Amino acid sequence: MLYEISPDCVACEVEDGFVILNLESNLYFGLDGIGAEIWKNLEEPRSIDDLIEFTLSNYEVCAADCSNDVLALVAEMRQNGLVRQV
Repeated sequence: MLYEISPDCVACEVEDGFVILNLESNLYFGLDGIGAEIWKNLEEPRSIDDLIEFTLSNYEVCAADCSNDVLALVAEMRQNGLVRQV
């Protein structure tokens, strides 16, 4: 499965991450650190494995924790309409 940023969202890059507005729900969200890097990677369709591989190659994290955290982040973003499955 591939995921990408939802067309219902607009984002603004700020000093330490992104501020995202879901235009459908009118809710704001914030991402910083690794979450912001994952958001940038979702500008083009990516698989969970791609996101995990990116994170593991750019940050010193345990593979199991990385996998769990990326899965949780994408699930939360999907639940809030920030990303969609393509």
